[in-house]
Amino acid sequence: MTVEEYQYYWQRANERISSSFSGLHFGHYKAASFHPRLSALHAAKLSACAKTGVPHARWGTGVNVLLEKIMGNNFVHKLRAICLLEADFNWWNKLVAKRMMTSAGTRGFVPGESFAKTGSSCEKAVLTKIFIVDDSRIRHYPMCLGENDFGDCYDRVSHLPAAMALRGWGIPKEAVKILLQTMQLMQYFLRTGYGESKQSYGGRRHTRRSLHGIWSREWCGSSWFFSCVILDSQCLQTTRTWCTNYYLPGQTPCPPMCCDVCR
Repeated sequence: MTVEEYQYYWQRANERISSSFSGLHFGHYKAASFHPRLSALHAAKLSACAKTGVPHARWGTGVNVLLEKIMGNNFVHKLRAICLLEADFNWWNKLVAKRMMTSAGTRGFVPGESFAKTGSSCEKAVLTKIFIVDDSRIRHYPMCLGENDFGDCYDRVSHLPAAMALRGWGIPKEAVKILLQTMQLMQYFLRTGYGESKQSYGGRRHTRRSLHGIWSREWCGSSWFFSCVILDSQCLQTTRTWCTNYYLPGQTPCPPMCCDVCR
């Protein structure tokens, strides 16, 4: 992590964003970003974590909060659960995701039929789908179109394929270790209108209680890229193995995909 990256992000950060069970909120890091030596200190700490694969101990604590999607509607199934992480850990995740997606774009890892990427939109995905259906009708080729809602695609992700996909996309093993190990051993506190809970729940080291296979939808600022990486990796593999009876040479056998979160 460079000092310039640290200062660029935190000097523009919104201090009103809630985070950090430890109390080190956005304001602390934003104030430090205006001091060269403090900025260098914070950047060096994050770089040491990235190089060694050892996260800060306080990164293993999160606060779960339920927010109303619709004002006045407090039914459980209408609430959105988010997890407030440590502010610097949340930024570290975003930076890793940004670097990975930039590298994947330049190396051609993002399939052309995936519209959940920078510079694309859901309108392009819908238009592509219409063209594919019209082409099938004109050429009299049979095809099948499935409408699948990925509304819960961030809730559960198996860590093993996620780790392999992240490594395949160029993320160092130390960074993958921090992401997955912190998630598996995370201790969660609950925040309500009455305050924060005194007891926590979560995974335990060297026991069967580590939370393997779970990735909360709002666990961190980079949660979306886990699903996108796995989907794009699967699509690339499918492109190499699917039968291409319908598609002409040069055409892709995968349908257009568009995630509900824009990169």
